[in-house]
Amino acid sequence: MTQPNPQSLYASEEKEHFELLVQGTHIGIWDWVDLNHSDVYWSSSYFRLLGYENLAFKPSRDKFYELLHPDDRDAHQRALMSHLDDGSEYDIEHRLLKKNGSYSWFRSTGNAILNESGQPIRMLGIIEIIDQRKEFEAEKQSAQERFQLAIAGASVGVWDWLNVNRSEQFWSSKFYELLGYEDQEIASNFENFVSLLHMEDQQRLFNTLDAHFLKNQPFDMEYRMRLKCGTYHWFRGSGIASRNSDGSPARMVGSIEDIEDKKTAEQDVAQALRKLADSNRDLEQFAYAASHDLQEPLRTIASYLQLIERRYGNQLPDEAKEFFGFVTDGCKRMKELINDLLQLSQVRDDYAPFEGIDVEQMLLAMKENFITQYPSLKIDVHCEDAGFVYGINSLIQRLFSNFIGNAIKYRHPDRTPEIKIEARALEDKILVSFQDNGIGIDNRYFDNIFEIFQRLHSASDYPGTGIGLALCKKIVKLHKGTIQVSSTPDKGSCFTVALPQEATSIKQAKDSPNSNSLGRQ
Repeated sequence: MTQPNPQSLYASEEKEHFELLVQGTHIGIWDWVDLNHSDVYWSSSYFRLLGYENLAFKPSRDKFYELLHPDDRDAHQRALMSHLDDGSEYDIEHRLLKKNGSYSWFRSTGNAILNESGQPIRMLGIIEIIDQRKEFEAEKQSAQERFQLAIAGASVGVWDWLNVNRSEQFWSSKFYELLGYEDQEIASNFENFVSLLHMEDQQRLFNTLDAHFLKNQPFDMEYRMRLKCGTYHWFRGSGIASRNSDGSPARMVGSIEDIEDKKTAEQDVAQALRKLADSNRDLEQFAYAASHDLQEPLRTIASYLQLIERRYGNQLPDEAKEFFGFVTDGCKRMKELINDLLQLSQVRDDYAPFEGIDVEQMLLAMKENFITQYPSLKIDVHCEDAGFVYGINSLIQRLFSNFIGNAIKYRHPDRTPEIKIEARALEDKILVSFQDNGIGIDNRYFDNIFEIFQRLHSASDYPGTGIGLALCKKIVKLHKGTIQVSSTPDKGSCFTVALPQEATSIKQAKDSPNSNSLGRQ
């Protein structure tokens, strides 16, 4: 048999028509004209896909296998022979070596032409470059692998509601594990999910889903789910829906996290706080009652001591008079202690309503009162538009009064007492500092001085109950503020409190044309 000339077969208008069709595309045409010979026709676009000029070399089956990646040759040979032997589909992906020395991915498809006896005699097909698709598939595969690794290593169970208009869902292995089931032990669908929810939580789930679907509100909630063993655990469920072009929900993906231990801890803490609150309330009531009830017998003792002293004072020996002095002084100090305890027990948020307190006005009024009592005292009050503290008036007044009183009590014996008071606004707080020139405090005792009944000096040297600064600390804490102290022995001390500023003052400071970022200097 004479070998047909492939090039002559395509010298017709049909060849030109095919060539025009594939111009500018990523598709090449091939024609194995005679399966008994190696020669093959490749279109000019076929050559271009490989980076060659048209007819840069004579195409053939042998040349094709030479360019075929070694790892793809066996698979290609099997696909080709299966098609020629039994008519199996010839559609295969493989790599070919290009002129620049790199390999590209191609997809080859074709069909054999049979003679009258049903034997294949010719085969035609196309080839297209698929590098971009392969890169996309590789990236997709890599992303899927990362996702699967993340699911496998995560402590949360992942669910995927593939179509929110249908019931079917995907539950990860961890999802089943958190519920105590083997993977795929129960069907993963919306009905089963709802059936596992605690009855009291089902409607909340529906409401949260509706809010997410209709208003795009976050889907993040806590609910109880029944484990395989029958007990319920608390879970945190969160998710987000993907949407169609019209904004309607199409698919939803999310996770569940077992928070049973967290919930148990929260309940334990809440219970402990309730017990502590009850205990504190009982202690406050006891302190108030004890302080109040102790007043009466103390007044009786003091009254009878005074009566005895008036009636029989002249008849008592000097030693007895001295003893009477000790008892009277003890009653006086007991009265002060009871009064301080009573005040300490009254520091509660329900003691009186919170209101705006003009800091400058209060401090200036206190200055006048203290100077009237101590004419030699020097008090300098400097308030740079301090504004209003939001608090309980009588308690704030007691707070400031205690700091001034302590500065006077612990004054230096060789110096006239001087007190410098400064107040200024800083963001949402008002800072008030009390600087004195008294005896000072060793920094080792900074923490101790705010504890009840803690005294650094004897009552004979500096009278008092040891409750004053503890009361200050409690007042500041009640107002959600802070208190700090700095001091140098023999030089003086400075107490600074930060108290909440009234909202109106904050707004006025921000609206002021002269306000800076801090509102004050």
